[in-house]
Amino acid sequence: MVAGLDESVGRVYRSLKDRGMDKNSVIVFTTDNGGPAASFDYNYANNWPLRGVKDTLWEGGVRGSAFIWSPLLKNTGRVSTQLMHISDWLPTILSAAELNDVITRADINNLIDRLGPKVYNNAHRTSTYFPVDGIDQWSALSENTPSARTEVLLNIDHDRNVYALRVKNYKIILGTTYNGDWDNWYPPEGTNVTYASMKQAPAAVKCAPPLNPGTPQSCMPLKGPCLFDLANDPCEYHNLADQQPEVLQRMLDRLTIYNTTVVPPRNQPPDPAGKPERHGYVWAPWK
Repeated sequence: MVAGLDESVGRVYRSLKDRGMDKNSVIVFTTDNGGPAASFDYNYANNWPLRGVKDTLWEGGVRGSAFIWSPLLKNTGRVSTQLMHISDWLPTILSAAELNDVITRADINNLIDRLGPKVYNNAHRTSTYFPVDGIDQWSALSENTPSARTEVLLNIDHDRNVYALRVKNYKIILGTTYNGDWDNWYPPEGTNVTYASMKQAPAAVKCAPPLNPGTPQSCMPLKGPCLFDLANDPCEYHNLADQQPEVLQRMLDRLTIYNTTVVPPRNQPPDPAGKPERHGYVWAPWK
């Protein structure tokens, strides 16, 4: 599958280059979350040396890797560590294209006209402005300026009682998924990777010294909140909740403010009619 993806991307790039469009293009590769390491979900991935896996709120579950290529970038050949959320991509790409970061209903109406009434009902028409979610990060990516973002709400999940928030370099986490069964650190399978060898890679995560063998785990998120300084401890070894109670309280207060804006999730129950085997073994719209 990876070889097929590589070939497809190469064909797209060659087409852009052959038409002279590559000079005004932005190519982004990004993930939506951490990987399912250690056979989580019967799959394979590597988040090492970060903690946790996909569908957890540890850095191994929420920190994504990405790269961006474009002749429009001004400061290139570097590793970007600016804080960014996946919702920032839309306003960032709009900014790179020198477009307004506000989409109007007129834009949507034009799309309705192009697609026809069978796709959208005319009842959707209005002239109201809709601000785009996310923050424009083009300057941070292109010129290596500080991130325009200072915090990321990672999740508020009342159904599973898990919550996490990052403000600058601090992160608070309350509760955990799967009763903590996937809260550990998972080295790549079939290799002899050590902490010392990992930190030599050019874009490697620089962890704080890990806990000594046999040291009790200071973070037990099912019993109380955990606080981490990700600038110095991105691998979440050392819980600072007891050492920095004022920071912990500020984070809890900020999380409480976010919680006042929570709306019920719109997840729908599974529909067997949407299974790929009913549609030529591909994921496709079914209703």
